[in-house]
Amino acid sequence: MSAPDDLRRGWCPGMLRPMETRDGLLARLHPRGSVLSASQAQAIAEGARRFGNGLLDLSSRGNIQIRGVTPDLHPHLVESLIAAGLMDGVRSESPFRLTTISPLAGIDPSELIDASALAERIEETGRSITGLHAKMSIVVDGGGAVTLDRIKADIRLVALSTTRVAVGVARPGGNKWVGALAPTAVPAAIGAMISATADGVGQRLREIDDDQLTHCLKALPIDPPEIPPFRAHAPRAGRVPTGDQAAIFLVPPYGRCTADALARAASWSQQFARGEIRLSPFRALVIPFVSAEGCATLARDAGFIVDEDDPRLSISTCSGMEGCARGSTSTHADSNRIAAALPAGISVHISGCPKGCAHPGPADLTLVGDGGAYQVVLGGTARDKPLTRAGIDAVAERLAGISDRTDLMRVFGTGRP
Repeated sequence: MSAPDDLRRGWCPGMLRPMETRDGLLARLHPRGSVLSASQAQAIAEGARRFGNGLLDLSSRGNIQIRGVTPDLHPHLVESLIAAGLMDGVRSESPFRLTTISPLAGIDPSELIDASALAERIEETGRSITGLHAKMSIVVDGGGAVTLDRIKADIRLVALSTTRVAVGVARPGGNKWVGALAPTAVPAAIGAMISATADGVGQRLREIDDDQLTHCLKALPIDPPEIPPFRAHAPRAGRVPTGDQAAIFLVPPYGRCTADALARAASWSQQFARGEIRLSPFRALVIPFVSAEGCATLARDAGFIVDEDDPRLSISTCSGMEGCARGSTSTHADSNRIAAALPAGISVHISGCPKGCAHPGPADLTLVGDGGAYQVVLGGTARDKPLTRAGIDAVAERLAGISDRTDLMRVFGTGRP
């Protein structure tokens, strides 16, 4: 296990190597393809109850974390998870899983290619490559109902047609489209690209200079770049059609789920569908092949968000002072305060410290924990210069007096940091 003082930004915990946090050890599971059977979900819930504090977090890469594990019980947790067929992804070292896919990958009739199958071929290629950065990530977007353009990645693959895939790479200013490939050529090309960063240090693609990137791409069979067309975002919560049936997206507020809630979702997947749960990179539990309407009502009563207009969906937050030694504020309780006052259309990031783990990118309003209050950043990240400092009561009061994001500067831009 690793203590907070030993951690570097970029290190990732796993099931066998948990991370020490304020509320105990955090064990992160990386299910293959981000898919769980109902029995595996039940095993995770039972493990969280017996060996942790009963709380689970869903991550933005389709993983699930068991919180509050004690060192003496950690071996028993591992034993129970292995017995359920749960291992730490497909790689023996971090990154345990390279790819992020839609929770509907492989079952979405509107997909242009089977992103699930392509992601698995990329994983097979990547298994033999060592020395990668712990957070190396590859988005594989099949062009279906769920677009992944809001998910950050080192390499972005988006289907243009059944025979063409656009290739983008992360640069300091954002994604850059660098070419297009046939789906069959993608795994080998991606293997060559990520091998170029596996130098023993493990760079991110955004960290290599333009000359290195050009040299990396020159030897690959990549055609001139094509920019994928715009696709509207699918609902983040509730029912999403998939042909003759549907999937239901169950969002635990701020990605925090109880063991009991996960167990209930596993039961619903058997009662209303085919006994499968998929982990969404938008921090939701997804039950595919739902054939009845009753699941949404049960989920809402159990505390899941199933309505797309719920203001809590506009807020990204971390575990805060209750779960992180660096946090100085109760981010989940404060998020509820903000949600009650938040007008529609404003994105908010509430971070317990300047690391900004929950949302590395910019938000309309970013609140950074600082000695029990918040540094206020507009249109930036947790590491940007704040405009002012305010307590949660003052922030909520100011938000209650605005109608849209254009009012943010008026109510927050007059103070001093």
